[in-house]
Amino acid sequence: MWLLNGAHSLLAYAAPCRGRATVREAMDDPVLAGLIESWWDTAARHLPLPAAELDEYRAALRRRFAAPGVEHRLRQIAVDGSQKILARVLPVLHRERGAGRLPEAAVVVLAAWIAHFRGGDVHDPTSADLVPAARSGARAVLAALDADLASDDELIAAIDAEVPGTAGDEP
Repeated sequence: MWLLNGAHSLLAYAAPCRGRATVREAMDDPVLAGLIESWWDTAARHLPLPAAELDEYRAALRRRFAAPGVEHRLRQIAVDGSQKILARVLPVLHRERGAGRLPEAAVVVLAAWIAHFRGGDVHDPTSADLVPAARSGARAVLAALDADLASDDELIAAIDAEVPGTAGDEP
């Protein structure tokens, strides 16, 4: 789930900031493809599988994500993100922070997700709470999901620095 669905969540929020509408289009973007590889590297550290098996699965995911004729719409993947982020991203992020690491791809997906809440057209059961929280920044959004991460000053600063329109950079 972390490799496939975590990558889908990353693309659902980061790729539209770069003008991409589908998973396949996103995989054609070298910046986004690099973020996916970074996410997979990060998540793989916490999966109890042999390296060869993880490599095979990642190769299969690359083929699946880049397959012509398959239109995985990012807008559809972005629906109900608060539930998906909880299961797909935060467990990996907790493990990384426990190891003293600040993983770029996790920071980018959370920053892009916050930007998604700021942009309107949000289809999420928590949008009534998270849309106003997103205007305040990462701490307010994470406080609604995970108090431990919301109290992590280094993480909050990194996410806020990546939010498009805040730091002036796109993920």
